[in-house]
Amino acid sequence: MAFVFIYMLDKRDGFQLDTNDGQQNSTVGVKQLFLFSLATTTTLGISPAVPVSTFSLLIANVQAIVVQMLLVFITGVFFTRLSQTKPGIVAAKYAIIGEFNGRPALLVRFLYNTTETTLVDVRFTLTYQRRIQLEKGGNFFKNDNLELMRSEAIRSRIGGTIVHFIDEDSPLLGKTEEDLKAARTTLQLGIFGSEQSSMAPAVFIHEWQAQKGEIKHNARYVDTIVVEPGIVKIDHAKLDQTEILDTMEKEGERGGGGGGGD
Repeated sequence: MAFVFIYMLDKRDGFQLDTNDGQQNSTVGVKQLFLFSLATTTTLGISPAVPVSTFSLLIANVQAIVVQMLLVFITGVFFTRLSQTKPGIVAAKYAIIGEFNGRPALLVRFLYNTTETTLVDVRFTLTYQRRIQLEKGGNFFKNDNLELMRSEAIRSRIGGTIVHFIDEDSPLLGKTEEDLKAARTTLQLGIFGSEQSSMAPAVFIHEWQAQKGEIKHNARYVDTIVVEPGIVKIDHAKLDQTEILDTMEKEGERGGGGGGGD
């Protein structure tokens, strides 16, 4: 419709009306201009109005170019969204700060909720976001990409536990549960890969917020792996289950498991 209004600026001298008897009439109305604009948009080329001035011909060509560019853009966006796979992944309700193999660690875990989901060329990220106060006043949210025990995998199809060791180089060293809540801490897990059968890109993002009680201290995940004679099962019902580490376990080497990943 925008181009119809532009055509109306030159409708008296810029267009002629093609009549059924082959004679041309200079009376061109809004209806004829709309049909001409529609024919230009659809590239049909059949219209009762015929542009005769340089201005009308120029605007008609500009309209054709703009329409083609819009079609390319809309088609690209549509197929990009259509080809992007949302993997069937579910993350645990809580992130935990406890131990892994006797070392202080931050752990988050996830499982695939369907056996049909298999990702290849997978990359894991874990971001630590918190609020800090600037020296001259004001607040600033800082993001740190945490170093992971394993940040890549050739294939992932069952689930796993993402581990960040809290050592001298970790920004989480010495942080208590109260510290994380005061800083409005958010942990964000990112899983990026390609769906094995279609090779469509797949993205999964999940976050845990300290203020909502989603980051637990001095805890570990209940093991989801169930070993039976001749078979190994994954108990999805235990995904969110955690338990408190007692003093003996904290002094020993028993970690906050959940297993590795596949």
